[in-house]
Amino acid sequence: MSVREKGFTLIELLVVIALISILVSLAGPSYQVFIVDSRISGSVNAAQGLLSYARSEAVKAQDTVTVCGSEDSATCSGTASWSNGWLVFVDRDADRTIDGDDQLLKVADAQQGGNTLRLTGINLATGVIQFNSRGELQGAAATAGTAILCPADNNTLDARGVVVYLSGFTRLAVDEDNDGVVNDHAGNDVTCP
Repeated sequence: MSVREKGFTLIELLVVIALISILVSLAGPSYQVFIVDSRISGSVNAAQGLLSYARSEAVKAQDTVTVCGSEDSATCSGTASWSNGWLVFVDRDADRTIDGDDQLLKVADAQQGGNTLRLTGINLATGVIQFNSRGELQGAAATAGTAILCPADNNTLDARGVVVYLSGFTRLAVDEDNDGVVNDHAGNDVTCP
């Protein structure tokens, strides 16, 4: 009577290791794409959430609420780039500056992973979005606009956006012409720097 050994042979073990290596090499690049896409999607959803929050706070406070880019988490930077963070505050005198009895509501952190966030339209000269007590964009020169989020590699195929209408309503930018690039408030493909 002979006793049989149970287990893997060296050849079986090498075949399994080779198959696992092949599967990992195939899954690795798509996992990286998944991670980048998840970060971009998370960031654009956070941007839309903060803009919607600012609008609702303007209606709730029956006052002007300002959203602006900020380099130091305390003052508005006055540029269309919001990559280093941004502020949401009740702006009682609507002067686009936190002062007097203004109330800071939220501070958004800088974009992660080299992503950039910038405005087109709205009030591009000052890089500020203001909502009035009715939740509409404030100012005689106010126009619809888009907050565009670009990935670190500036690939417009991976860019996302939040469209802001004069009514203050926001929506995620979509690819209206099916060319693989989302469209801004004017229906044009978004661009990355």
